[in-house]
Amino acid sequence: MFRFAGFAGALALIFTLVAPGPAPAQTTRYDIMDNQGFAAPMVAYTVEVPQGWATSGQVLWAKPCSGNDNFELVFQAIAPDGRTGFRIMPGHQVIWLDMQVAGLAPDMAQMMRAQMAAERNKMQTRFRGSNCHVAQVTGTRQLFDELILAHRPADARILQSARNQPMLQSYASVFQADQPGMKTFYDAATVRLGYGLNGQPVEEVVLFSWYMFQLEPPEPGFGTFSQQTVVDSIRTAWVAPERRAADDAMLEAIIGSMKVNPDWNAKVNAFVQKQSSERQAANAQTAAERERQRQMDEARRDAQHQQFIDMIRQ
Repeated sequence: MFRFAGFAGALALIFTLVAPGPAPAQTTRYDIMDNQGFAAPMVAYTVEVPQGWATSGQVLWAKPCSGNDNFELVFQAIAPDGRTGFRIMPGHQVIWLDMQVAGLAPDMAQMMRAQMAAERNKMQTRFRGSNCHVAQVTGTRQLFDELILAHRPADARILQSARNQPMLQSYASVFQADQPGMKTFYDAATVRLGYGLNGQPVEEVVLFSWYMFQLEPPEPGFGTFSQQTVVDSIRTAWVAPERRAADDAMLEAIIGSMKVNPDWNAKVNAFVQKQSSERQAANAQTAAERERQRQMDEARRDAQHQQFIDMIRQ
């Protein structure tokens, strides 16, 4: 029986980075570099991989349309026969704009729909080749089919799927109740796939999660309707079923050997702290400007009201 829960838990260690375990035998240290974030290149993570495995990775900061705010960790380690390995891939963003035109004359409604379709076409051209997409999102299966299954062999099939409860709880703690005109949706799943690779069977586990902000027109049926969907960094690992126990152990050892460089981590934390302070200051300034504008508007209304009263009294 495939150790679905245990294997998925081991895969989750990629991001939690718990206390490192023993490195697999006959390994080579691989340095995951950050060449973009700071003045000089730095080692961000180190990981022990078996000799002969194909390994690549880097930290990306210049990554339009990814799922993370600051940087993405991109990494893969693949056995020589290709049937065992794991990947950390950047996330995606999916954007949709539409116009609801209930109550408009047919010619006006057609014109507004055409204008919105032209805007979507411009976005598709601008986003071509990136991790940004233009589509209306209907749910997890649609996203999974487009971003994962479409890039697997033609015989790929879902063997098992389960809600990722820890990730769902994390989302629930972050996203508040829906606001007027805006709804929030999210989901997280752990999915096991089966397919053939070079004539041999492979089983793969994918950790897949996303969230969406949906803006709806203030008047039902008329106004702009939009969605912004963020697919988090995608983590995936695969094994050869006939050597499942050995592959599981190997992947757990590789993932467990991943260590963050404390010096790089300190720089990242300092950057995030500075960024947070700057955002708080910007938000405070925006709030102050809004309050000044409110006071000016109120004073103007009071003056206009007084002028109206004076005019009546004359």
